[in-house]
Amino acid sequence: MELSIFLAKLLGVYMLIVALELITRRHEFEKSIVDFAACKGLIVFSGSVSLILGLAIVIGHPIYEVSFRGLITLIGYLLILRGVWRMAFTSSVQKKMAACFHKGYKEWLIILIILGIYLTISGFHLDMMYQ
Repeated sequence: MELSIFLAKLLGVYMLIVALELITRRHEFEKSIVDFAACKGLIVFSGSVSLILGLAIVIGHPIYEVSFRGLITLIGYLLILRGVWRMAFTSSVQKKMAACFHKGYKEWLIILIILGIYLTISGFHLDMMYQ
């Protein structure tokens, strides 16, 4: 349970910080993504980082239940898929990244905020209960 609490806090706070940055600095992020998408090496590198983080979560936290703990494992699997996709289909990723801020920006931002709030509250609430 301690690992679940740690990962909920880590992922939740991370998602909220990223969401805040996306809200306050959207145009800078859009420019950064365009620059990032232009470099295949960065895409492959980010894919390998996603892959290793996803594998670490799935191997270290294999919990399959309908709760924040299962959500953490699901995020691990999504990171694995994203990592493999970025490494194997770099050209396709380049094309998709260029359009990412124009299609579904608000929807992804809302999902990021909801997941971030849910994981952060779950992690810090349970941490207080176990102290």
